[in-house]
Amino acid sequence: MIGEEGPREEREPLAPVASVVSTDAWLDLISQRPSAVTSKHGRVVVDFAHEDARRHFSPTELHRWGLGVVAAGRAAGSLREHGASIYVPLDGARSPALVGDKGVAIALTVRSDLAGQVMTVLWNEHPIVNLTVGAEWRRRTVSIPLEHAVAGENRLRLHFRKAGAAGGSTADLGLLEVGTTEMIRTSIPAPKVLDVTPRRDGEVNLSLAAGGSLSYYFVPPRRGRLVIEASGEGSLEVLASTDVDHADARAPRQLSQTALRPTGQQLEVDLSGYGGVPTRLELRVRDTRRLDAPGALLKKLEVRARRSIPVDRRKRTPRDIVIFAVEGFRGDELAPERLASGDFPSLSQFRREALSFSVAYAPGAAAVPSHAALQSSVVPAAHLTGTGTFVAQSWTVLAEVLERAGYRTQLVTANPYVSQARGLVQGMGEVQTLTAGPVRNNTATHVVAAALPEEDDRKFPAMSYMVMNDPQAPYDPPKAFLRGLTAPEGAPAQHLTHMWVGRVRRGRDVRAEERRYVRSLYRGELQLVDVALGNTLESLVTSGRLKDAVIVVVGIHGEEFLEHDGAGHGLRLFEESLRVPVLIRAPELLAPGEVSIPVDLLDLAPTLLDLVGIEAPTDWQGRSWVSVIDDPQPPPQIAAASLGDGSFMIRAHDLKLQVGPSVGPDGIRLYDLSLDPGERAPLEAGGGVGMRMMRTAATWHQLEFGRWKRLRWGTAVNLLPAFALDHGM
Repeated sequence: MIGEEGPREEREPLAPVASVVSTDAWLDLISQRPSAVTSKHGRVVVDFAHEDARRHFSPTELHRWGLGVVAAGRAAGSLREHGASIYVPLDGARSPALVGDKGVAIALTVRSDLAGQVMTVLWNEHPIVNLTVGAEWRRRTVSIPLEHAVAGENRLRLHFRKAGAAGGSTADLGLLEVGTTEMIRTSIPAPKVLDVTPRRDGEVNLSLAAGGSLSYYFVPPRRGRLVIEASGEGSLEVLASTDVDHADARAPRQLSQTALRPTGQQLEVDLSGYGGVPTRLELRVRDTRRLDAPGALLKKLEVRARRSIPVDRRKRTPRDIVIFAVEGFRGDELAPERLASGDFPSLSQFRREALSFSVAYAPGAAAVPSHAALQSSVVPAAHLTGTGTFVAQSWTVLAEVLERAGYRTQLVTANPYVSQARGLVQGMGEVQTLTAGPVRNNTATHVVAAALPEEDDRKFPAMSYMVMNDPQAPYDPPKAFLRGLTAPEGAPAQHLTHMWVGRVRRGRDVRAEERRYVRSLYRGELQLVDVALGNTLESLVTSGRLKDAVIVVVGIHGEEFLEHDGAGHGLRLFEESLRVPVLIRAPELLAPGEVSIPVDLLDLAPTLLDLVGIEAPTDWQGRSWVSVIDDPQPPPQIAAASLGDGSFMIRAHDLKLQVGPSVGPDGIRLYDLSLDPGERAPLEAGGGVGMRMMRTAATWHQLEFGRWKRLRWGTAVNLLPAFALDHGM
């Protein structure tokens, strides 16, 4: 136990104290329909009149499209600028290896009001054809050489000779159809694949037309089952496949084929063979008797998993909240092998008594955006801190909520940018800013000494927000933590390592021994943070408040040491910049252990309020982690972060997608962190199922980045019914 608190009274066991084993809904696929790829009679269909066509767009190009417009008497999508990309999956039965000599073709229904308009069609960046485009709607068909088609994601790029003036329409698009050459040569009426109707209970029914299919891309849970409640005519087929199947020319495996009954029935399909693997799941309706068959009516379409559902019996009462916020604190510094060195005794002990979120991300790669997102539970893009400005007073922050609930609130910061000018002291009853003078007096230990007096006789709970910036350049730890460390030739002086960071960013070559030396200085600064944490815990023991306090140790952002040729922080979306430690010690509320699913700091403030029994503001975007903490196999979660230039990353499962100007010329990178933790081998060229899942999630995420509410909409990989409802789908 940390510290000495004397005899402990007998208390109830750690919550939760009971569990009920059940097979519970893990993913509602009807709610995921905005992300489902639709097909009719074997061809992929993109209808630009509908909002859900965005699932086929690049997240960097959403601003180029206007969907649901009316052009020349037809509902369509309006393309602005000179061109855009449309991503089309060739998988399942459409994998090029299975298509063989049947060939691949597309049909595009298109028009333009611009005289002399010419459209260039490129497939996976290979020019295919130039076509003239007139003012009348025309269905244009184009054959795609099989050598240019890949199993998985294919990029159709349209480039127009003329662009509309001042954001006006360049061209209008109706339908895109992709299939075999034989299919595309046969024109079919504008297909309506699915329809959605509300029910009295607030849920929806999903009608899937005969000859139609929906393809979902997700990572099923281990020992998962697909539960379907359906009625109709014809047969309902469930097929599954993976990237390996597509690459090896194996047709999708038929998991189920069932004759539909007009009176309805419930089906269960075993998905256990696909647990933990990115999977394409296709739901297909066949009817060979007549063309106008009604198809299937789906009342339920859920992936379920056997889980232990805890009974939450936590006693929510006011408790002290101590937030130990460390700028520049990398998540890998709390890896077991690092803690085993003995350099961080306080962190090691705290880690044993806390709940650790081992895959946690800062919302930004710099201090101000991350502090702001943590305090306001609103993404940096919404309150403008991504570009270094401020949190508007219209946003409610954590300290204000606690102050209104009777808490004494306090901020002690070593970072002068955590200030009133930035909107980061709202609700703080006491504010102290420690500045470095001729003698350094704003270290982590100084922050703690200013924040936590040895004696404390107050009768009301307190929230103390302590900001430490020691593990940032200049890396200048006390000599006691250097242990004879010797600077190699050419290495910077400790107090000038901030200048070294600048030279690295300008392209200076750095030898391996120099990098190791600077990283050792950084670790020396973390040792000072460790001492400060020990002092914090000792102070709480002295004041008698440790046993009931909720204590959070959190990294505000990471720090780079040439993992990707960068140094410092603030400019990248890689793990070293964004992945941070999050440890919460809350006796009798949270059992010590580890949560290994992706989370981000947007949810930290709602979690703290949940633990002390205070309702979170309705304008917050985050949600409490408590349900995730209690769930042994939670539904898909997402972590997100952004930069001031509009770049952002999302992580779900082991997949991480980076999007935006800072990422590279094409603005998109996909990594599988289970295979490539160093983010060295991007997969976007052949990401297949995983790429499709993450890119679609990024599209929805980017569309509503500044106002996404997780409580109402879920996350971009686990949409709730309200998302489709609010977007007219």
